[in-house]
Amino acid sequence: LTDVELLDDRGRPTTRVATGDAVTFRMRYETTEPVLDPIFSFALSTPEGVLVTGPNTKEADVRVDKVEGEGTVELRVDRLLLLHGSYDITVDCTNRSVTHSYDRRAKMLRFDVTPGVPHETYGGLVSLDGRYKIDSI
Repeated sequence: LTDVELLDDRGRPTTRVATGDAVTFRMRYETTEPVLDPIFSFALSTPEGVLVTGPNTKEADVRVDKVEGEGTVELRVDRLLLLHGSYDITVDCTNRSVTHSYDRRAKMLRFDVTPGVPHETYGGLVSLDGRYKIDSI
């Protein structure tokens, strides 16, 4: 795993986005020999090490038969619901059973999330993006 980028909604590399923005997480890889049936994962955590989420191609049911040479893996997020703060991206490439890591790069990129929509002032890591309903009885 050679590089990680965070892309804005126009596909431009950035390290600053707002809550609710569309983003793409991209990792680049380079192999010296074919890697069969790899699993790619992105892990987002706080600078203090609190894991926020760890999506991977296996749980997304994305089958990759083989990678060879150079390439990229992208994860598109239509609405990033992380709240204001800084976050680190760790990437990993493992075998299908997730028992052997071919390469893992911890905290390869730090990015900042600024207040956006939904806007929540009182802390936390993610927005539920819920809708209130209040009825009189």
